[in-house]
Amino acid sequence: SQNQKQLVVRALSYMGDYCAKKKMYAPLHVAWDKIKESGVSPRENAISAYLYILSSMPLEKDFEYDTNDIATEVAIYHDLIYKPTENTVSISIKSLVEGGRTAQAEQLRWDLEATARENAKVVNNNPNAKKKQKEHDLLKLRTCIPVLESFFNDGNITRGFQLYMKMRTTPSVIFDAETYVLMLTSLARRGFFRNTANAAHAISTSVLDELGFEQGYGAGLFNGLVAQMAEDVLDIS
Repeated sequence: SQNQKQLVVRALSYMGDYCAKKKMYAPLHVAWDKIKESGVSPRENAISAYLYILSSMPLEKDFEYDTNDIATEVAIYHDLIYKPTENTVSISIKSLVEGGRTAQAEQLRWDLEATARENAKVVNNNPNAKKKQKEHDLLKLRTCIPVLESFFNDGNITRGFQLYMKMRTTPSVIFDAETYVLMLTSLARRGFFRNTANAAHAISTSVLDELGFEQGYGAGLFNGLVAQMAEDVLDIS
């Protein structure tokens, strides 16, 4: 009955809050299975509590469930029913990258951003809207880093720089020094900072033109990247 469903939703919500406060995550594995079996739809704050604890806790020894997989399920479930958040998007993207599906993760990133931007326009054009929405609410450093890191670590330098340029032209993405360290070490490890031309073919001419770098290797590449790093790091310091 409807009353029984409401009671179940309330109990599952209380369990999520209690487990979050006590930092207990094993009971939520079982509770999540029950949510899927029953077909009930917990409130958004309850789903957020589940997500918080499942995404922040390590897997218990000898436990049969994979915490990361369940956290991803919860994130996707949340985004299907409620408005996607920075946290849910980050978890979904990280899961795709860890599964070797970096291209899909990047596409998901832009698809969600496009949807959020269109929704924001609809809300902001509504004279009766109580609160304005930001068009780039989901496009943050945290939601881009897993994809950027994967591209550079895997040696897909051109794709990495293409994403980097999109990130730099988005006001809501605030770079930190660690992001530049990731890029610099990856490029150095592959010999891009040597004063030879044999690595230049890895970065397309069109990408170099957009970056404004004189060359795609050696001192030209290093100086260009460090100059941009100085701009961003000084802006946030």
